[in-house]
Amino acid sequence: MIWILLAAATLVVLGAQGDDSPSPGRGPGSNPQRDKLIAGATNTAIPGVKAKVGVVLTKQVSQALLKLRQALPPSVDIVVTDGWRSPEGQAARLWSRYKKGGTISGKAYPPGWGVLYALYRADWIIDELKSVGADRDAWADVLKDLAADHHYLSDHQLSRAFDLRTRGMPSAHRILIIKTVTRLGGEPLDEGDHLHIENLD
Repeated sequence: MIWILLAAATLVVLGAQGDDSPSPGRGPGSNPQRDKLIAGATNTAIPGVKAKVGVVLTKQVSQALLKLRQALPPSVDIVVTDGWRSPEGQAARLWSRYKKGGTISGKAYPPGWGVLYALYRADWIIDELKSVGADRDAWADVLKDLAADHHYLSDHQLSRAFDLRTRGMPSAHRILIIKTVTRLGGEPLDEGDHLHIENLD
């Protein structure tokens, strides 16, 4: 049945699906950390996987999530914060990092170009973006042109990556997800406020 649900090419998470009411005797606030983890997320077509509204789950991303879900104990929550990205979506994520900085594999980077060079392997694409200045719309245009020539900055643009929320997640669960993804042949990257998972085929 689950494979039938995943057969569609793309699923955009639009809103609540299924019964997401708390268990008897466990009202809101009974587990503040978990409440923080699942806040604003809704059920997806994959049992045991939630996602932020608006996240695009392609068939390839959904299959990777199913593989991970089946390998983890039910007690580990999976909340997807990002899936497939358009050039405009990719530019928006870049802009946020550029303006805020971020933590990558435990190292903090201030706002600016440095965090983008640290986060992405394709320095030459960051150079292209830098050449048009700090302009999100111009970055989207550059990424569109590159995609037309089959050049991509992020595996998100190829449906080969997704992000998982870690806010409110117990550290033991974060470590378990990283170890499980690695065991399954994927590549996890701890970006501080989320785990980036790629190549989990």
